[in-house]
Amino acid sequence: MNRSDVEKAIHGLYQPRLANDPAQCIERFTEDATFRLAGTAKDGTSAPVVIGRHALLEALNALVSIWRWISIDFDSVLIDGDRAVVRYHLTVEHLPTAETVVTEVVDHVQFDDRLLVQEMVEYLDTALINRLAAQSATH
Repeated sequence: MNRSDVEKAIHGLYQPRLANDPAQCIERFTEDATFRLAGTAKDGTSAPVVIGRHALLEALNALVSIWRWISIDFDSVLIDGDRAVVRYHLTVEHLPTAETVVTEVVDHVQFDDRLLVQEMVEYLDTALINRLAAQSATH
């Protein structure tokens, strides 16, 4: 696994999400992949870990029904063997409130030897998520 292959896999990982296509997104993950949104619950705890493609497809369908990705601007990609840390600015529409925001996101990704995602943890602006969730609850 070389750096160039990992860089291609990283960019390939975000293309279907930017197209808001959950079915294509899960094709970039192993059958037993794990995914977690870190620290997204209102009480400050982490979200549950999603394990496996079936559960991941359900989670992605739920995310796409709330968040429509519009554009992504990569800030940095740090690669160490089969792991990468990807930092980017994301323009996204929160569909329940119809508000478009730009936010910073950091993903920690581990690939398997086929360059499919084995594990992914996404770090988000939890204050922004909680604010938008509170706004949509009042509508």
